[in-house]
Amino acid sequence: MALDVADTTHAHKIPGSVELCPAPPRTRFPRPFWFLVIPLLVATVTVPARAADSESAAVPTRVVSVPLDPPRGEFALEVGYGYRTTTETFGSDGFPVQAEAGARWTVQAWEVAAAYGLTDRTSLHVTLPVLRPSLDHEGLESPITNPGPAPGDTSIEAHWRFRERRRPYGAWVAMLHVSAPTGVDAPGSPGSALVTGTGIPELGVGLMARRQLGPAAVRLACAYVLRIAQVVPYATAEYPDGTTGLARLHPGNAARAGFTVELEPRPILWMALDATAEWQGAYRLGTTSARWFPSTQLEPTEGTERLYLSAGADAAFPLTDTVTVTLFGRYRFFGKTLPEFAALGLEAFSPPPGLWAGGAVGFRF
Repeated sequence: MALDVADTTHAHKIPGSVELCPAPPRTRFPRPFWFLVIPLLVATVTVPARAADSESAAVPTRVVSVPLDPPRGEFALEVGYGYRTTTETFGSDGFPVQAEAGARWTVQAWEVAAAYGLTDRTSLHVTLPVLRPSLDHEGLESPITNPGPAPGDTSIEAHWRFRERRRPYGAWVAMLHVSAPTGVDAPGSPGSALVTGTGIPELGVGLMARRQLGPAAVRLACAYVLRIAQVVPYATAEYPDGTTGLARLHPGNAARAGFTVELEPRPILWMALDATAEWQGAYRLGTTSARWFPSTQLEPTEGTERLYLSAGADAAFPLTDTVTVTLFGRYRFFGKTLPEFAALGLEAFSPPPGLWAGGAVGFRF
C-alpha cells in the first residue's frame, strides 16, 4: 500500500494492490540504537559525578554557568517567528537537488513557548505553533495556500536535572516529551488547503548532558520518539469487503541526537552552534483491525527509512535582565524526500532541505 499524491489538495486513496507512488530504492541507515548510545558514552566523560571541594565559591554571571531551564517559581515566555522557502528536494544520493516543475515550498511559523520552574530541578515546557504553508509549481494556476495561519501540533515537555554541579556548571537532564495532534490534519478542510498537523500523537524520552568549559559549554542530547498509529483523514484504504475508508498510518518512530557548542565571549552575547541527526523508521499503512490491537494489519513500506542531517546557529542578545532577543538559522543538508508526505506539507515525516531562519523575543518573570 502507498499514498497516492496525484491530487495534492484533497483526499489521497491507497488501492489495496496498486502502488501509485513507488518507494525509492531501499537505503540502509544506522539503527536508532547507535544514535542513543554514542552520545551517552561521550557524555559520560563530560559531566563529573561531583564538584571538587577546592573549587572557588565565586559564581560567574554567565548563561553557560547556569541551567537553561527556569528556576523554581520563575516563568519564561518566548514569542518567535520563522520563515523558510525552498525550491529543492532531496536527490537519490541524499543531497539537495532542484525540484521538478519549478516547485516552491514556503512556510511561515509563529510560535509561543512557555516554561515554568516547578522545583529547583524540574520544569515544564509547552510550545504552541501556528503555521501558514504554501505550495507552488508550474502545473498550478495559483499557489496552494491557506487563507490564514492555522494551529500546529502542541508539544509538552518535562525536564528533570537529576544530577548537577555548580562550579564549573554541569548537569544531566532527563526529558519526557508528549506531542498532541492539535493541528489541522485534513487537506481541503475549511480554512486549510494544506495540513498543519500530523494527526499522530507522540511520546518521547530523552537525555541531555551539559558541561561548562570557561566561557563556553558543550551539550550532548539524544531522544527516542514513539509515534502512535492513528486513522488519518489524508489517506484512504481499500478494506477486505471492497469498501473504501480512511487508512491507519504509523509514520515510523524517530531517534534524534545532537551536539551543541555554546559560546559566551561577553555577557551581552551568547551564541550556540549545533549539529543534529534524525533517523525515522519505515512507515506502515493499512486498514484498521477489528481485534484488540487495531494496528496489526498495517503493512510496512520498504525503502522509506530515512536519515536527516542538519546544522544551525543561534545568537542571543540580553537587552535587560528579563528580556532577550534571539536570532537563529538552521540548514538541513542531507535526507530523503517522501513525495506522499511532502505533497501534503507533512514536514514532521518528510522534512525538506534548505534554510530555516527567524528570531524570537524572550521574557522572564
